[in-house]
Amino acid sequence: MHLRIINNTSLNENVNYKLIHNIYNVLTSNNLDSASTIVGNLSSNYAYDNEVDYLTNTYNNFQININIERLIGFKDPLIEQIFLQHNVGDANLNAIPYSVAANTSGNLSHNWFMGTSITSFNELKLFGYTSGTFSYWTSGIFAECTNLTEIDLSKFLVIPFCAFRGCSNLVRINNFNGTSVGNTALSSCTNLQYVNLSNVINIEPSSFKNCVNLDVRACGLDFTKIETTTDFTGDSAFRGCPNIGDVYLKNLRATSVFKMFAYCPSITSLTLNSRIESISGYDSGWNGYLEECANLRKVDYTQCTKVTQVGRSLCRNCPKLEIVKLPPTIEKMYDSPFGGNYLSSIKAIYLPCDTPPTIHNGNDELTDENICNKIWRVDRYSTQLKIYVPDSSVNIYKADIAWSEFADNIVPLSQYEIDYPND
Repeated sequence: MHLRIINNTSLNENVNYKLIHNIYNVLTSNNLDSASTIVGNLSSNYAYDNEVDYLTNTYNNFQININIERLIGFKDPLIEQIFLQHNVGDANLNAIPYSVAANTSGNLSHNWFMGTSITSFNELKLFGYTSGTFSYWTSGIFAECTNLTEIDLSKFLVIPFCAFRGCSNLVRINNFNGTSVGNTALSSCTNLQYVNLSNVINIEPSSFKNCVNLDVRACGLDFTKIETTTDFTGDSAFRGCPNIGDVYLKNLRATSVFKMFAYCPSITSLTLNSRIESISGYDSGWNGYLEECANLRKVDYTQCTKVTQVGRSLCRNCPKLEIVKLPPTIEKMYDSPFGGNYLSSIKAIYLPCDTPPTIHNGNDELTDENICNKIWRVDRYSTQLKIYVPDSSVNIYKADIAWSEFADNIVPLSQYEIDYPND
């Protein structure tokens, strides 16, 4: 096809954008672009940005002059339709000019996009909406958009509450430079492969739950930089995420990390800092902090000097757990810190407490013989198990009725450095 455009000022430049639109559609929909020639100049008050860029870049002898401004050419036309249905845009043009998009503010209602079949929304960066305009109740804005594959969040400091929950085909979140990932924000985004996490310092419950293809480390997440969270933070925050590896929550300011890594098979070790006030479940409940972590080998809580008790389910059903290091401030322990199963994998319990902690079941202190084996659920007959206690307290532990059954396993704390010189 050969087309010569002769600019005629008598043409209505308010409607020339439709002519540009039709030329673009004819060429691209019929695969005529490579066999066509277009020369000349065309002026229009408006034109879709993607169409202008395509036509002028493809045909060097064709120029388009925009007198007023460009219109947003959405990769997914459904986005434009949704905005126009909610009176965002120019009704006369039946399109969304750049200036209109830039001046948008207020909340995007979750009723606009939630559960729709939108596929792409990188044009969000052109709008005035930011994470600050999403309230708690409207932040499930793109939830259950199962056809959505990518979106641009360059203006967002926060990925809001529930924003992309269940977006099972979302692959990329582009240009996110924010600091926070909200509650369930990316939960069950099972195909998500990339979102920039290099600036993230706040993680909330279920934020990455079941993101089974998202390597958070490759996306730049630095666990040592995580600072602020809500209490009960990260209930299953990283459940199912690959390549977690060794985690040191060096700067975390929360009082606990409730279930943050529960059901996380890729975590291999966890070290907590001195701000943590709780390292295990409720004293009489079954709330595992580290639960069903198939490859967890070591937990180090020695810095957690605000912690005075170990509740139920410290590390529940973690079959490869070998080393448990506790702080010197422990005063009491509750039953079954390792869950309901005997753990023959445990090799070392590091317990630097001068006075043997009391053992409890609910509100009752247990002093019966053999009770320690029953409630601790570790294999006292294992020749590899060692309980490391202060050198000066070894005989005190061996004589304590709640600990005496492990007398053969109790060794001086100084032996730990010999047994684990690289720890």
